[in-house]
Amino acid sequence: MEKDLQKEQELTSLVLKTMGQGIVILDLDMVREYVNPAFCRMLGYQPEDLIGKKPVDITHPKYQAQLPLNRKNRLAGKSEKLESALLNADGIYVPVLITATPRYEQGKVVGSVSTIIDITERKKAELEIQNLTQEYETIFNGTQDAMFLLGIDEHNEFRYLRNNKSHQENTGFLPEMLYGKTNKELLGVEIGAILDTNYQKCIAMRAPLVYEEELDSQTNEW
Repeated sequence: MEKDLQKEQELTSLVLKTMGQGIVILDLDMVREYVNPAFCRMLGYQPEDLIGKKPVDITHPKYQAQLPLNRKNRLAGKSEKLESALLNADGIYVPVLITATPRYEQGKVVGSVSTIIDITERKKAELEIQNLTQEYETIFNGTQDAMFLLGIDEHNEFRYLRNNKSHQENTGFLPEMLYGKTNKELLGVEIGAILDTNYQKCIAMRAPLVYEEELDSQTNEW
């Protein structure tokens, strides 16, 4: 039994050391008992810099208020996934995703085990998408050209998704008047069929299609 236990401990230690994710083991008082090499590499610390200390020491002030609740959840046997930011050895906060799970011994919670992933690249991508979205909105609603977006539903029907401010001003169609409607529902069967045909040609060509439409702004009819 002792040999089996020793073998199990050795295998567990090997797994923790070779994992690419950071691993942190805390006791009931939120004091670190163990950190694996991946976690140390992530932040640039040595194990002795971290073991015996609490997470608050390197947690960004923005996330410190959630630590008591995290401990409470662990004591209640709850696991959770949350974002945080940890101070590395160079004095820079690293955005991380933490998955924390209660740690049991003989049926009682004795602390927690957490996996930590560096999400710096994901945060950069999110910021880039946010910036692109803002740029898109500026162009979409800043241009004097009337613009609208259409989607295709499961029945191959074109449905309006949104229109820009210029389109609203020139046609009188507010977004709530357009959203989810087909050309036929909005403009009648005859005109709607013509527009659907033109839009279908555009898709088939995989290229812009230029044609003329005339809209009576007083009656909202083509």
